[in-house]
Amino acid sequence: MTQKELDEVLRLHLLWLDCANDGAMADLRGANLRWAHLSGANLSGADLSGANLREANLSGANLREANLREANLREANLSGADLREANLREANLREANLSGANLREANLRCFGDMTYIKTMQIEKWEIGYSSDELQIGCNRHSIARWREWDTETGLEWIANMDSLALESAVRFLPLLLKIITASPAQPTGYEVKNGQED
Repeated sequence: MTQKELDEVLRLHLLWLDCANDGAMADLRGANLRWAHLSGANLSGADLSGANLREANLSGANLREANLREANLREANLSGADLREANLREANLREANLSGANLREANLRCFGDMTYIKTMQIEKWEIGYSSDELQIGCNRHSIARWREWDTETGLEWIANMDSLALESAVRFLPLLLKIITASPAQPTGYEVKNGQED
């Protein structure tokens, strides 16, 4: 994709964001945007699934609710990017710069940068965590809430997730929480404090 073509997609996307009757949602599925300069671009709600964004400059970009599933974001500059509610499932964020990025409610089941998003797999469970949130499979909650899993309320909460959740929690959650304590993710600056966003 040439820069001219990309500029036109971005222009139409902005029109679509302003008025759904005009313009068109940015559909950049599978696009090769390696080294693209998208600093400050508004790609809120765009479909970038499977796109190659390796080494792209997305600093300060609005990627809120964007579909970045399976996107290659390796070595991309995402500093200060808004990734709230973005679908990062199976995205490659290795060596990406996520400093100052807003990761609130983003899907963390990805290949993390291992600084701001740390990821692993325990048996069938895909696990991703930021400095304040932990996602196990589809369940994403504050780390503080997960730490209360073995209280009466916590056990009931875990048991209601699915039929295997409580058994798995007993087997793996204490170890997982120790790993998070020993190797916490670095804060980006958008963490929840006392139940409130900054």
